[in-house]
Amino acid sequence: STILPAIKKNKDKYNILALANRSKMKLRYFSKKLGSQIITTDYMELFKNPDINLVLAITRHDLHFDLVKNAIKFNKNIFIEKPLCINKEELNEIKNLIKDKEELPLINIGFNRRFSIITEKIKNIINDSKPIIINYIVNSENFDKNIWINTSEGGGQIIGEGCAMVDWGLYLINNEIDNIKITKTNDNSHLETSNFVTTIKFKNGSIFNLIYTTFGNKNWPKEVIDIFYNNYNYQIIDFKELKSNNRKYNLKLKKQDKGHNNEIKYLYDSVKNCKPLISLGEIIKVMEIVFEINQTINN
Repeated sequence: STILPAIKKNKDKYNILALANRSKMKLRYFSKKLGSQIITTDYMELFKNPDINLVLAITRHDLHFDLVKNAIKFNKNIFIEKPLCINKEELNEIKNLIKDKEELPLINIGFNRRFSIITEKIKNIINDSKPIIINYIVNSENFDKNIWINTSEGGGQIIGEGCAMVDWGLYLINNEIDNIKITKTNDNSHLETSNFVTTIKFKNGSIFNLIYTTFGNKNWPKEVIDIFYNNYNYQIIDFKELKSNNRKYNLKLKKQDKGHNNEIKYLYDSVKNCKPLISLGEIIKVMEIVFEINQTINN
């Protein structure tokens, strides 16, 4: 996992009190590694424990909904890996649950790319009122349809992974959506749900274009983002390099930074100050868009 190394880097901020996993062998291994005092095969014990003020959920996607429901039920702060849930029905139930609650816990989600050093550098130069065009290419692997992310455990690649790219675009542009257009390909040798183009147009004239494809070569960069803004061009390559004709913004990192370390660092402040990393409204909006994309490409 990318989360556990990030927690170890921020170990001065976190006291890992308990671990839950179905595998007793994994529990013994990670409890030694992380120094947890309690191990259990029943994750409900974490929600019921009054000494725990944050549950970090690093599970397969089909469990996310139940974990979020229990966080709301027990008023327990939670950080959950993306996605929030894997279908519209689950999302609607979450909406109903939060509507009826007077007090809510923090529900933080792993939309980590918005916390990348490169994203922060780009975000600082953007004025929300000016139009921007973003072309985000995801050169994904042609995963087998039976791999867990494409089964009922994962919900499919657009829901399981694509939600992070949609969040990144909405975060950077930060404007009201005007319309969404979705186009898919037809190719029997590739999953149709892994090859599509989504274009989101915003009220201020901005455009976010997401190309998600498995037609490319895995030796090519996985994520390439071209940004056109205010007479300058910017290009992000795998969240490791930022190129621009605005030379002071050129940046090459020693290793890829998709924002996990900053995310976990900011998560501590989120819990300490009772302020979410990302508003629940933003999270729900991203999931609504992703389910709309998923429904269109599956029809």
